[in-house]
Amino acid sequence: MRRTGTALGAVMLVAAVGCSGSSIEGDGPRGPRPSAESCPEATGADGSAAAIDYVDFIQAFGRQYLSGVSKHPSTATRGQLGRVVLRSKCSFSALNDRTHKSPGEPHDGDTGFLPPGTPIYALHGWPTGCRLAAEQDGRLHVYLAYRDDPKVATPRRCAVRQVGNAE
Repeated sequence: MRRTGTALGAVMLVAAVGCSGSSIEGDGPRGPRPSAESCPEATGADGSAAAIDYVDFIQAFGRQYLSGVSKHPSTATRGQLGRVVLRSKCSFSALNDRTHKSPGEPHDGDTGFLPPGTPIYALHGWPTGCRLAAEQDGRLHVYLAYRDDPKVATPRRCAVRQVGNAE
């Protein structure tokens, strides 16, 4: 699957996934049943359609985490996975593909591509406010926390260099 983008959150690929309720650790091994209610209501101005090409993102803890767009390539092994800190709620690419409308601003648990209910992990050695990980298509993806700057997509310093309170 091609993943491109320029800045936080925006840009559509075809994905065969839907939306579901969020789950935190303790909701059972699979999490809650899929439910479209956890996705925002897609909106389109004057009945117009929108095709959005998303970057691979996770919205968590009030910030956005991106994978595969940084000059700081990041990998992880299964042994580095910590606890499940969140489960994906809504795949914006799937919602946009299904409705052809913009899902609006992401909320915690919303993602670019992760199927609903996908566990999102802390990484040993990294604060959860700096890095997260999730598995998709048999591969682990590391997500770096990004600064809230709409002009330039820049990872937070703690996402590229280990500092302080790690998971």
